[in-house]
Amino acid sequence: MSSVAPSFGAAESSPERAPAASARRTPRWSDGAEREFAAEVTVLNLRRCRIAAIAGMMIIVWSTLLSLMLPELQFADLQAWFGACFALYALLLAVRTWVIRPTVPPWWREAYVLVFVVALIGICDGFFYVLSQQLTAVSAFSRGMLVTAVIFVLPPRRYLPFVAANELLLCAWVAWRGVRVDTLTAFLDGTAGAVVGAVISWVLYSAKRADFVHQQQIRRQHTEMNELMAITAHDLRSPLFSLNNLLALALSRAGLDRSRLLEVIADAARACDRMLELVSGLIAAHAVEGKPNAPVAVGDLRGPIGAAVVRLQPLAAARGLDLRLELPATAADARFHEAAVIQIIDNLVGNALKFTPAGGTVAVNLRPGARAWTLEVSDEGPGVPLDEQPRLFQKYARGSVPATQGEPSTGLGLFIVRTLAERMGATVSYTPRVPHGAVFTVVWPQA
Repeated sequence: MSSVAPSFGAAESSPERAPAASARRTPRWSDGAEREFAAEVTVLNLRRCRIAAIAGMMIIVWSTLLSLMLPELQFADLQAWFGACFALYALLLAVRTWVIRPTVPPWWREAYVLVFVVALIGICDGFFYVLSQQLTAVSAFSRGMLVTAVIFVLPPRRYLPFVAANELLLCAWVAWRGVRVDTLTAFLDGTAGAVVGAVISWVLYSAKRADFVHQQQIRRQHTEMNELMAITAHDLRSPLFSLNNLLALALSRAGLDRSRLLEVIADAARACDRMLELVSGLIAAHAVEGKPNAPVAVGDLRGPIGAAVVRLQPLAAARGLDLRLELPATAADARFHEAAVIQIIDNLVGNALKFTPAGGTVAVNLRPGARAWTLEVSDEGPGVPLDEQPRLFQKYARGSVPATQGEPSTGLGLFIVRTLAERMGATVSYTPRVPHGAVFTVVWPQA
């Protein structure tokens, strides 16, 4: 028997459950995405390390030849520094051949890139030191900042502090040593190089990161499209096959008695219903995902929740279930969109009715919480297996537990619930019910 118990008496505030599976949307930039992006950037930087090392060695060879032709560059410190830099580049290339091996831990590759960048800036600092002994205008430091910023994709949180520290140390050294380079000129040149290099590094890193996110979205959409095609083909094949057989039976046996003919028509109608349910779910999922957020307004949640539950009473009665509703005595003011709340109730209560065996109870309770309104939809079904809970609110996530009457699942209902709730500023979660069953909780902030 079905019963509606509005219970407009004072509702006691109950402690909120600790959800076992939360429907909060996974952040677009998760820890896994961060690691994947870091790995992609490291591979890119490793390739550029090789190019930079070879280019640096060629520049040193050319500079050595040039210094032999220009008298002002013919001093021992410069030639010694050329040799040291050439040897350092060769060493870095040799280490790179080991670092890129698949058996080497990933953090070694990241460390190598960082060491290479530090070495490259150190080489430029060294050239500044050597040349400043003889020349009054040296821009090796600022050029080093620009080169590293343009060549490598570097995380700002690691690169920018190093650039700032290197700039301060260089300026302090110039002021302390009293070299031929003008202190103010060195400071301005170094600061300009550091600032421009930092901006370039930030822009390039942000652009690379945005491109990575975009590529992730494309891959995810491609995966979802493949899943959609597989689900649609699988779910439509069975009812279409049944419908075809039923129609063939009706055509081949024109002399069927009326009762048998009605059975065939009823079976055909059920096959059509299954196909319509699948198509309707796909359309609904596309609608909530593709349309902008519906406008929300302050209102009483009891209205749409009560209306949705009353409309589902005939379905509960037909399945031999007791559908109960408990609402607070006072207005449950919150910001929501009425049609979205009704659709959430339709999906949550509809699922509860599907999985609760005949004679069971489905309860819908709206209670006040800590500055929030908490809606709980509980059933006496089998609940959700532990290994399926992390994917519970994802698109096309279909559980392994069959419905009591074998109804098919599109895997879109809870995805729609989550999407609609989040667009209203609400959260959705799942908690296992003891001893068996499921409790789905929707929490709206109080207006």
